[in-house]
Amino acid sequence: MNTVYNNPYVVKQLPHHHVPLYPNNPNSETFNKFMNRCIKEENEEVIFRKELRLYYDQDSTDNQLVEGLELMAQASDEGNLEARYVYGLILLCLGGDRLAVALSTLAPLI
Repeated sequence: MNTVYNNPYVVKQLPHHHVPLYPNNPNSETFNKFMNRCIKEENEEVIFRKELRLYYDQDSTDNQLVEGLELMAQASDEGNLEARYVYGLILLCLGGDRLAVALSTLAPLI
């Protein structure tokens, strides 16, 4: 496991279905260390999973909501289509000055 964990290519390419959205123990040091490693290697699917948890968790603080939205934008920019769609819809719902960004985010999906 340590060899896999230390291989940046493997960590970046890990498919999201290998990472639970809600693990049995999301506060475990091992899980968080692994998630942070995937994020460091810019694994877009893991970034998207983390942002979903941060943004939609009912216990999220305002800072976590902002972090979740920033991670969503990062995953969208990295090419994750699910992240692009969800990020664009959230921005669309927030409206105001975010409307133009929402439309430009969603336009390539049409």
